[in-house]
Amino acid sequence: MPQLAKERRRWRGLVVAVPLIVLAALVGVIMLQPGPFSLWRPPRPTATTSTEIQVTIASPADGSRVTLDQEVAIESTLYAGSGLQATDRVELQVDGQTVETHAVGSGTQPGQLSLPLSQRWLPAATGEHELAVVVLSAQGDTLGKADITLQVLAAPDERSTELTCKPDALLLTDVTIPAGMAFRPGTQMDKVWQVRNTGTCAWGVGYALVRLRGEALDAPDLVPVPPTAAGESADLGVTLQAPLEDGTYTNTWQLRSPEGVPFGPLLSLGIEGQDPGRRGPGTRCAYQTGSDDGRGWSSGPVDVAGRVGQ
Repeated sequence: MPQLAKERRRWRGLVVAVPLIVLAALVGVIMLQPGPFSLWRPPRPTATTSTEIQVTIASPADGSRVTLDQEVAIESTLYAGSGLQATDRVELQVDGQTVETHAVGSGTQPGQLSLPLSQRWLPAATGEHELAVVVLSAQGDTLGKADITLQVLAAPDERSTELTCKPDALLLTDVTIPAGMAFRPGTQMDKVWQVRNTGTCAWGVGYALVRLRGEALDAPDLVPVPPTAAGESADLGVTLQAPLEDGTYTNTWQLRSPEGVPFGPLLSLGIEGQDPGRRGPGTRCAYQTGSDDGRGWSSGPVDVAGRVGQ
């Protein structure tokens, strides 16, 4: 009898314990599942800001042949959808060794998305060489990279491709000052031509607009052009001053590469320098109103009777 009672107590304990164990297991599974009652929370992903910069090498083409001891221009363009503020410098590397560094740093403008570059390399050994344009941050992190392979020949070869890119341009329109417009003596004039870069070179450091002939009209002989990638358009501007003497005045400008080679169309300016008080009725010329110190001027057409033109 005592043995039977002991067995009954043991079975009674198992009947109570098993449901409790199952219940505890179910509660544990529920608590580990994602949900409002879960004690476990998956780690949240850390937000990151992309600083990747796209690098495109426009010239020379991958696989081109170049000549020993003859300089090669590496024309590239940087692009970043979020801006180039993180860019510190751009290195031109040949076979893993840096041969030229272009400092960028604070040279970019807020919101600037692209930057054309022209970097130079003088081949010193024949054979196949790997060239890379590498964009780096101030901490030395690589933000973007593009590479090409060039074959350096010991002597010029008829099959060789051009060593450098070809600059060219097309005049789109005269933005300001149509031909024959008249100005009061001493008036400051801003002449702007809109042109397109139709060559394969990116316009960068060393590209300029140069006066070929005609009256200077207090303008410099050489004006740097804004950085412009191949295929893009740019406004080329020159600030001049209307002559003090009556007469017709003209000058002619043209783009010039860093090597001193002129290219693109001839850009002309032609104006009439004459006091409107000396002209006949109905003649239109430029007027200015404001202070003699050059601040607060406005401009527009006017006839000699003093009525502002429509």
